[in-house]
Amino acid sequence: IVLIYLVYPDIVRRSMSLFGCKSFDDDKSYLRADFEVECWSEEHTRYALTVGLMGLLFWGIGFPLGGFFLLRKSWMSTSHTEIRMKYGYLVNGYKEEYYYWEAVLAYRKVIIAFISVFLAGIDSGVQALFGILFLLACLYIHLINRPFIDNTLNSLETISLFVVIMTLWCGLLIYGGNVSRAGDIFLFTLIALLNFWFVGLWLSRFSREFIANLKETQPKCFA
Repeated sequence: IVLIYLVYPDIVRRSMSLFGCKSFDDDKSYLRADFEVECWSEEHTRYALTVGLMGLLFWGIGFPLGGFFLLRKSWMSTSHTEIRMKYGYLVNGYKEEYYYWEAVLAYRKVIIAFISVFLAGIDSGVQALFGILFLLACLYIHLINRPFIDNTLNSLETISLFVVIMTLWCGLLIYGGNVSRAGDIFLFTLIALLNFWFVGLWLSRFSREFIANLKETQPKCFA
């Protein structure tokens, strides 16, 4: 299950990439992933409607939905402790009423992949704007629910979403070309500082958890 969730975003993105086309002056469109492939040619249609569509339906929609119903059925009929032992990666760390939150995060990845693939042909600014709006909605939903048991994890998730939103917003300003060179330097610096700040917070949290677990499992090392 852990391995599947690790490769899940890449599978969804690759399935969607089979529908990402770019039009040219010859009134033809070609696959963004491989400009040698003409979109909706016989070969492309065959792959798009089999590998691409089936990948989206099964992985993009079906996999998180199936996981949600599996967890829901087990949650209603089995000991919660037993479920946490069996599906630890999916439910550990979440409050009991948010046992399904991993499916919510999976669909977040699907929508982000959709924005990155299907809006790439419109305009980078529009793509970034839709990304910002969607992430603002994600931030709002997270702040309302705060699904993690540990408030530090809730804070890290809030900060991570904020940093991504600010990174996209700064990139949008730079892309617009209406900022002076000094403004560009300031925005680049702001992006770097925000991301370094989040990485520092994450490393601090990780090191504390690692040391705490080490003290629990290897108490002789700290005697």
